[in-house]
Amino acid sequence: MAILWIRIVVLIAAFSVQSLPGQQLNVFCTTSTDGPAIMPLEGVAELASDLLIKCQGGSPTLAGQAIPKITLRVYTSSNLTSRLLGTSPDLSEALLLIDEPAPRIQLACPRLPCSITADSAGPYNGTAGHYNVFQATQLGGNVIEWDGVPFDAPGPGRFRTLRITNLRANLNQQACCITLGQLGTQLVTFVTIIGSSPISVSNQQSTIALGQFGLKVSSTTAAIPSFLPHNASGPTTDFTMTFAEVYASAFKPRTVAANPEDTSSNANQNVPGGVFASASGFYNASFPGTYAGAGLATQGTRLIAHFEKVPPGVVLFVTERPTTASRTLRVQLVSTGPDGDGPYYAVAGAPNGFAPITVYNGSAVAVWEVLSANPAEIESAEFGVAVGFTPEASSANALLQIGTATVRGSFAPLSRVALASLTDPVPRFAESPARPAFTITDRGFPVVDAVVNAASYAPGGPVAPGSVVAIFGRYLTLKASTSLSGPVAALGGTTVSINGIVTPIYATTLGQVNVEIPWELSGLTEASLKITVDGQEIAPLTIKLAGTAPYIFTSGEQAFIARQIPVQPGSLLIIYGTGFGPVRNQPATGSPALQFTSTTVTNPSVSIGGVPAEVTFSGLVPGVVGVWQVSIKLPEGVTFGRAVPVRLSISGIDANAVSISLP
Repeated sequence: MAILWIRIVVLIAAFSVQSLPGQQLNVFCTTSTDGPAIMPLEGVAELASDLLIKCQGGSPTLAGQAIPKITLRVYTSSNLTSRLLGTSPDLSEALLLIDEPAPRIQLACPRLPCSITADSAGPYNGTAGHYNVFQATQLGGNVIEWDGVPFDAPGPGRFRTLRITNLRANLNQQACCITLGQLGTQLVTFVTIIGSSPISVSNQQSTIALGQFGLKVSSTTAAIPSFLPHNASGPTTDFTMTFAEVYASAFKPRTVAANPEDTSSNANQNVPGGVFASASGFYNASFPGTYAGAGLATQGTRLIAHFEKVPPGVVLFVTERPTTASRTLRVQLVSTGPDGDGPYYAVAGAPNGFAPITVYNGSAVAVWEVLSANPAEIESAEFGVAVGFTPEASSANALLQIGTATVRGSFAPLSRVALASLTDPVPRFAESPARPAFTITDRGFPVVDAVVNAASYAPGGPVAPGSVVAIFGRYLTLKASTSLSGPVAALGGTTVSINGIVTPIYATTLGQVNVEIPWELSGLTEASLKITVDGQEIAPLTIKLAGTAPYIFTSGEQAFIARQIPVQPGSLLIIYGTGFGPVRNQPATGSPALQFTSTTVTNPSVSIGGVPAEVTFSGLVPGVVGVWQVSIKLPEGVTFGRAVPVRLSISGIDANAVSISLP
């Protein structure tokens, strides 16, 4: 593209020089801007800054004579997408203003070529026949022209200003090669002027816009089980989407008017060179004919969430206004076409602030329009999204509801029309890539297969009050979670109760939940366990209980035993386990012992390698829930090896057989 642009510029420059050979140049012009605009690279029809042409010299036309005409042509380095306001020829909203006419004297030429007769009042004063606003014709994708503009030379020591405004362009065609956040491309113009008298244009090339991505979208995700009604009683936020400006002024209302649909003089932006923090350009509501609507944006900045792959039977809700937004930013949910186009129709939300959006063939859009923004601050808006559905009765239909929906967060309206258009909105934008939005999981009803001690996972044996047990099964939680501060009443959407007593939970996964058996069950030989996942209960399951049911924690084939270094006769070994029976100073269920005072009522007997060992402590580990320790001294005469057997018995009940590597 850059090479082609350079070749065009060279050819035009050669043509301009050759068109008037050998004549003395008597009008001198130069091009400039008020400063290049920052143009979002997502944009297909975004406003650039005005192009200024300042001319001096020459001989003014004598009073009573027709002012000579010029042909002014502008080429751009990307497609020009200023809105077309008429066809045959293609009349553009791009306008030429001469001598910066004040709003009260602006007079539009009905159709070029126009004629102006010179007189003492001045050629461009806005009185009858003294036109100062001229409409461009679009000649090609990146060429506009004013053919037949009366141009009166300003005379020695005087200047005449030609302002070209309402230039929209498509920089998105170059956005593929730009890194996010960098000023990576430019919109460059090249100007030629041909008249009956020689006119010299220096600095024919000007940069009127710099391209930069303008929108950053972030979102959370949600995983929702398929086996329960979701948001059946009303929408609540499942995940959020945040739209943030990359640079200040990327968010703009339609015009300076308070009401987006007000196109009266309240919306006028008709001061030449005026800076207006809106999506519209130079606009004069009183302009007639093919000038009507020139410079007027069809809408303000719109933000679109385009959902795709929405499972059948799923309904979506979004918040009417941001749940969190910058202080000066006002944004409203609107009803639009599928690409975010169309007039401004505000959507009224429910009392909780949510409004439904239509899902059709797995696709849905939510569109918000910016009503006001601070052009000096980088602003952002966060919106809530809620998912609703009722599980299908048959398993075949239920499978249809399972899957991951995606969302594309973009500026809107969306369009693939990369050239100037008579009907497409301005501004308009290209769509962003998709990202995961929410997943309806394939989990079924929770199922418990076994409840065993959490030390050795040995099946079939009883478990004791105060001990840690593992519940194995399927679909046992909404989300894998671990409570780092100790067991809690609910975790990951899962609750457990035994004989109606809330059972503290350490951790949850889809296939395993670890809990503490409540101390309140002491003296019972069996109890009824019930697990609930997001309101879905399994049938109660009977578990076996015993006052003492000792199990030593293992790691592979080896016991989990701490040792004093060096390992030698008389050194300390600590055996960790669970279910070692009643203790003195018993803590509350779910709470740890605070000191080494919760000792077992009965002391265990321990042997290492068949040699009895001296027990120095037996009780709960301080600061940890459901774990006992037995401290012993390594006896004399133990033969060291890789698998030295360890035997522990308490209250006449043997713990699981384990071994230890010594030394």
